[in-house]
Amino acid sequence: MSIFDDFNDDELEPEESKRAVPQAIIDAALRLPDLSPEGLTVLEPACDMAPFCAVSNELGAKHTTGLDLKDLPEAECNILIQANFLNYETRKRYDLIMCWPPWADTIQFIEQAFRFLAKDGRVIVFQKMNILGGLCRYQFWKAGHLTDVITTHSRVVLDGSRKEMQEYGFFVFTPKTDNSARLRWI
Repeated sequence: MSIFDDFNDDELEPEESKRAVPQAIIDAALRLPDLSPEGLTVLEPACDMAPFCAVSNELGAKHTTGLDLKDLPEAECNILIQANFLNYETRKRYDLIMCWPPWADTIQFIEQAFRFLAKDGRVIVFQKMNILGGLCRYQFWKAGHLTDVITTHSRVVLDGSRKEMQEYGFFVFTPKTDNSARLRWI
Protein backbone atom coordinates (compact mmCIF):
# COMPACT_ATOMS: atom_id res chain seq x y z
CA MET A 1 0.00 0.00 0.00
CA SER A 2 1.37 3.41 -1.03
CA ILE A 3 1.02 6.70 0.86
CA PHE A 4 -0.65 7.97 -2.32
CA ASP A 5 -3.48 5.40 -2.44
CA ASP A 6 -5.99 8.04 -1.28
CA PHE A 7 -4.75 10.63 -3.81
CA ASN A 8 -7.34 10.72 -6.61
CA ASP A 9 -8.18 12.87 -9.60
CA ASP A 10 -10.96 14.76 -7.77
CA GLU A 11 -8.36 16.15 -5.39
CA LEU A 12 -6.42 17.70 -8.26
CA GLU A 13 -8.93 20.54 -8.47
CA PRO A 14 -8.51 23.60 -6.23
CA GLU A 15 -11.23 24.44 -3.71
CA GLU A 16 -11.73 27.86 -5.30
CA SER A 17 -11.13 29.12 -8.83
CA LYS A 18 -8.06 31.18 -8.00
CA ARG A 19 -4.38 30.60 -8.47
CA ALA A 20 -3.78 27.87 -5.91
CA VAL A 21 -1.94 24.57 -5.89
CA PRO A 22 -4.34 21.87 -4.66
CA GLN A 23 -3.25 20.87 -1.16
CA ALA A 24 -3.62 17.16 -1.98
CA ILE A 25 -0.79 17.52 -4.49
CA ILE A 26 1.44 19.41 -2.05
CA ASP A 27 0.68 16.86 0.65
CA ALA A 28 1.57 13.94 -1.64
CA ALA A 29 4.90 15.49 -2.64
CA LEU A 30 5.89 16.49 0.90
CA ARG A 31 5.11 13.00 2.20
CA LEU A 32 7.99 11.68 0.14
CA PRO A 33 10.55 10.87 2.87
CA ASP A 34 13.36 12.98 1.40
CA LEU A 35 11.09 16.03 0.98
CA SER A 36 9.38 16.00 4.37
CA PRO A 37 9.31 19.42 6.09
CA GLU A 38 9.20 17.80 9.55
CA GLY A 39 11.43 19.75 11.94
CA LEU A 40 12.55 22.19 9.21
CA THR A 41 12.28 25.94 8.76
CA VAL A 42 10.19 26.70 5.67
CA LEU A 43 9.87 29.82 3.50
CA GLU A 44 7.12 30.23 0.93
CA PRO A 45 7.72 33.26 -1.32
CA ALA A 46 4.83 34.45 -3.53
CA CYS A 47 2.71 32.59 -1.01
CA ASP A 48 -0.78 33.94 -1.80
CA MET A 49 -2.85 31.78 0.61
CA ALA A 50 0.30 29.90 1.74
CA PRO A 51 -0.69 26.35 0.77
CA PHE A 52 2.90 25.09 1.12
CA CYS A 53 3.14 26.56 4.64
CA ALA A 54 -0.23 25.07 5.60
CA VAL A 55 0.77 21.55 4.55
CA SER A 56 4.25 21.99 6.07
CA ASN A 57 2.67 22.94 9.40
CA GLU A 58 0.44 19.86 9.27
CA LEU A 59 3.50 17.70 8.58
CA GLY A 60 5.50 19.04 11.52
CA ALA A 61 7.57 21.93 10.18
CA LYS A 62 9.55 23.71 12.90
CA HIS A 63 8.62 27.17 11.60
CA THR A 64 6.92 28.54 8.46
CA THR A 65 7.27 31.99 6.90
CA GLY A 66 5.12 33.27 4.04
CA LEU A 67 6.20 36.19 1.87
CA ASP A 68 3.92 37.97 -0.59
CA LEU A 69 3.30 41.39 -2.14
CA LYS A 70 -0.20 41.45 -0.64
CA ASP A 71 -1.22 41.48 3.00
CA LEU A 72 -2.84 38.08 3.57
CA PRO A 73 -3.87 37.79 7.21
CA GLU A 74 -5.66 34.47 6.57
CA ALA A 75 -2.52 32.76 5.23
CA GLU A 76 -1.60 29.70 7.29
CA CYS A 77 2.00 30.40 8.26
CA ASN A 78 3.75 31.33 11.50
CA ILE A 79 4.98 34.65 10.10
CA LEU A 80 3.73 36.58 7.07
CA ILE A 81 6.00 39.21 5.51
CA GLN A 82 4.67 41.67 2.95
CA ALA A 83 7.50 42.15 0.44
CA ASN A 84 8.70 41.46 -3.07
CA PHE A 85 10.75 38.27 -2.86
CA LEU A 86 13.04 39.26 -5.74
CA ASN A 87 14.13 42.35 -3.76
CA TYR A 88 13.92 40.79 -0.31
CA GLU A 89 16.94 40.73 2.01
CA THR A 90 17.37 38.73 5.21
CA ARG A 91 20.09 37.04 7.21
CA LYS A 92 17.76 34.19 8.13
CA ARG A 93 18.41 30.85 6.44
CA TYR A 94 15.73 28.28 5.63
CA ASP A 95 15.94 24.53 5.25
CA LEU A 96 13.20 24.40 2.64
CA ILE A 97 11.95 27.09 0.27
CA MET A 98 8.82 26.18 -1.68
CA CYS A 99 6.77 28.23 -4.11
CA TRP A 100 4.80 28.54 -7.31
CA PRO A 101 6.55 31.56 -8.84
CA PRO A 102 5.29 33.59 -11.79
CA TRP A 103 6.29 31.74 -14.98
CA ALA A 104 8.57 34.47 -16.32
CA ASP A 105 10.41 34.81 -12.98
CA THR A 106 10.98 31.13 -12.19
CA ILE A 107 14.77 31.11 -12.66
CA GLN A 108 15.12 34.42 -10.75
CA PHE A 109 13.07 32.97 -7.89
CA ILE A 110 15.29 29.89 -7.72
CA GLU A 111 18.49 31.94 -7.79
CA GLN A 112 17.15 34.30 -5.11
CA ALA A 113 16.04 31.32 -2.99
CA PHE A 114 19.58 29.89 -3.11
CA ARG A 115 20.73 33.01 -1.20
CA PHE A 116 18.45 32.13 1.74
CA LEU A 117 19.10 28.40 2.00
CA ALA A 118 20.63 26.79 5.06
CA LYS A 119 23.43 24.29 4.51
CA ASP A 120 21.97 21.27 2.67
CA GLY A 121 18.73 23.17 2.05
CA ARG A 122 16.43 22.63 -0.93
CA VAL A 123 14.23 24.73 -3.17
CA ILE A 124 10.99 23.18 -4.43
CA VAL A 125 9.20 24.96 -7.27
CA PHE A 126 5.75 24.03 -8.59
CA GLN A 127 5.58 24.84 -12.29
CA LYS A 128 4.37 23.67 -15.69
CA MET A 129 6.38 20.73 -16.97
CA ASN A 130 7.42 22.65 -20.08
CA ILE A 131 9.61 24.88 -17.91
CA LEU A 132 12.34 22.40 -18.82
CA GLY A 133 12.32 23.62 -22.43
CA GLY A 134 13.67 26.78 -23.96
CA LEU A 135 17.07 28.13 -24.85
CA CYS A 136 16.77 30.92 -22.28
CA ARG A 137 16.72 28.35 -19.46
CA TYR A 138 19.20 25.90 -20.97
CA GLN A 139 22.31 27.22 -19.17
CA PHE A 140 20.55 27.09 -15.83
CA TRP A 141 19.50 23.44 -16.32
CA LYS A 142 22.94 22.56 -17.64
CA ALA A 143 24.52 23.78 -14.36
CA GLY A 144 23.10 20.71 -12.59
CA HIS A 145 21.14 22.32 -9.73
CA LEU A 146 18.06 20.15 -10.42
CA THR A 147 17.83 17.01 -8.23
CA ASP A 148 14.25 15.83 -8.81
CA VAL A 149 11.29 16.27 -11.09
CA ILE A 150 8.12 15.04 -9.39
CA THR A 151 5.04 15.00 -11.59
CA THR A 152 1.44 14.12 -10.92
CA HIS A 153 -0.17 11.02 -12.38
CA SER A 154 -2.78 13.13 -14.19
CA ARG A 155 -3.23 16.69 -15.39
CA VAL A 156 -3.98 19.38 -12.85
CA VAL A 157 -6.96 21.78 -12.89
CA LEU A 158 -5.89 25.12 -11.44
CA ASP A 159 -8.47 27.61 -12.67
CA GLY A 160 -11.67 25.73 -11.90
CA SER A 161 -12.26 24.54 -15.48
CA ARG A 162 -11.04 21.34 -17.07
CA LYS A 163 -10.32 23.15 -20.36
CA GLU A 164 -7.13 24.59 -18.84
CA MET A 165 -5.71 21.30 -17.53
CA GLN A 166 -1.93 21.04 -17.91
CA GLU A 167 0.94 18.92 -16.74
CA TYR A 168 2.57 20.39 -13.66
CA GLY A 169 5.27 19.14 -11.39
CA PHE A 170 7.57 19.90 -8.50
CA PHE A 171 11.16 20.74 -9.39
CA VAL A 172 13.65 20.26 -6.56
CA PHE A 173 16.94 22.20 -6.59
CA THR A 174 20.06 22.59 -4.49
CA PRO A 175 22.84 25.16 -4.95
CA LYS A 176 25.24 22.28 -5.64
CA THR A 177 26.04 21.86 -9.31
CA ASP A 178 26.88 18.17 -9.53
CA ASN A 179 23.36 16.77 -9.35
CA SER A 180 21.75 14.42 -11.78
CA ALA A 181 17.97 14.70 -11.70
CA ARG A 182 15.61 11.81 -11.17
CA LEU A 183 12.01 11.65 -12.35
CA ARG A 184 9.27 10.55 -9.94
CA TRP A 185 5.46 10.42 -10.02
CA ILE A 186 2.89 11.04 -7.29
